[in-house]
Amino acid sequence: MTSASSQATLIDWAWVEMMIFQAMLGVLTPDVSTIILSEEQDEWVLSFYLSEQASEEFEQDLREIAGDAAANLEQGPETEDIITTSAISKPIKSKIIYRGPTLIRDFDLRRCDRLLFSWSTNST
Repeated sequence: MTSASSQATLIDWAWVEMMIFQAMLGVLTPDVSTIILSEEQDEWVLSFYLSEQASEEFEQDLREIAGDAAANLEQGPETEDIITTSAISKPIKSKIIYRGPTLIRDFDLRRCDRLLFSWSTNST
């Protein structure tokens, strides 16, 4: 069941995150250092922070995650007992950011809604 509100609820976030994780299965490599999900006015933004050695083919695979997750979301929950808002039907956009071997900056974290994944090759 979908309500008219466009502000995402905790249930909406959980569904969007689950569909994104499902779409990412088998795609991620150590070239991805961080993945951030944010809700913007009329879309979800999935930001991938990549190492400089990531290939263009891998970048395209990451962009396809947004489309795959959106297709999964279109089907919606399989039960009427879960109430979602119209925010769940916002489009998902991928954003690719090259950071090299450095960690994500505090500024980036203050602007994100959800940190989905973070990986560091530094042993310190």
